[in-house]
Parts: sequence; structure tokens; C-alpha cells
Amino acid sequence: MDITHFLQTFGYIGVTSLLITETGLLVGFFLPGDTLLFAMGILISQHIFNFPTAFLSIIAGALIGDTLGYIIGRVAGPMVFARKDSLFFDRTHIEATREFYKKHGSLAALIGHFFPIVRTAVPTFAGIGRMHFPRFFLCDCVGIIVWAFSFVSLGYYFGAAIPHLDKYLEKVLLGIFFISLLPGIVHFVIHKSKLKKTQL
Repeated sequence: MDITHFLQTFGYIGVTSLLITETGLLVGFFLPGDTLLFAMGILISQHIFNFPTAFLSIIAGALIGDTLGYIIGRVAGPMVFARKDSLFFDRTHIEATREFYKKHGSLAALIGHFFPIVRTAVPTFAGIGRMHFPRFFLCDCVGIIVWAFSFVSLGYYFGAAIPHLDKYLEKVLLGIFFISLLPGIVHFVIHKSKLKKTQL
């Protein structure tokens, strides 16, 4: 996905819609949420977007998506994850998220936004586990604000500090995308390693 082209074409509505899709429709395992925020920060530094409006668009999209994911989990329960693997759905991601949620509980709703794979499914697991909604909503709001501010600010800093960053922006965003995947990959490898030891 050419993120800068996407942002310049669809603007604030595109940002909100993509973030809703990432968690609310449970197909966000492949969507570059972190990269999107970083790119938005760069474009804000170039005065293409306005920070307050962009920030509110991000908060709205992530919050609506997470709330929708929670409702889906609350209503549909485990049936949500009974489907077969597909291009948009990978059971290994679900299992990794399940372990993450079991280990961290309500804290997962707060820190899960920094883990791309976890960010998509945690709201649904919170709904399945019937986590008290006001508690989920508060943790989720704080997590979204910290996550959004961190990545947008980082993008803004790089965009303001490095001249002509737009010439190699796609390479930078690709690097950010892979870096954002590292925590999830490390968590998955550690989990697999522990599982093998218990089976020996």
C-alpha cells in the first residue's frame, strides 16, 4: 500500500476508515496502522495535514474500531474465531493474541496498541471475556491516545528534522512497518520456544 498516496487521496476520512477496519472488522493483521500514524506525522510536518484534526481522526477511528470489536466479541463469542485460515485471517495470530490477553488481562487493552497483531484482536477477546465495558473503554482510550501521540510525534520529528524526506519516504515507512512487527514476532518465537520445552 502506498500510504502517502492513500493519505493524500482520502485524507482524514481515509485515516478514520482504515483504523476502524483494522480492529472493528478483524481483518487488520495486514493493515499498517503504526506506519499510517508515522506517515501522518511526516505530512503534518510538511503542513499537508492539521495536527488537531488528524489526531482526532485517529482517535475516533481507533476507538470506534475497538468498540465494534468488543461488541462483536461480546455478541458472537468464540464463533468469531471458528473460521478457517485465509488471506486476511491467520490462526497463529489469534493464538498469540489469546496468550497475550491471558497474560496481561485488562492491561492488554492499554498496551496492545503497540503490537500490530495484538491490536486487531484484543478488543474482541475483551468482549468474549466479558470484560467490564467502562474499564475496557478507559484502558482503550488511554492506550489509543498514547499510541497515536507517540507515532504521530515521531513522524513529525523526522519530517521536520530531515530535509527532503519525501524523496525516500516509502523506504522509511517500510522500515517502520517491519520494526513495528518485531515485538509480535519476538513474542511469538518465545511462546513457541516455551511450548516446545513443555512438550519435551
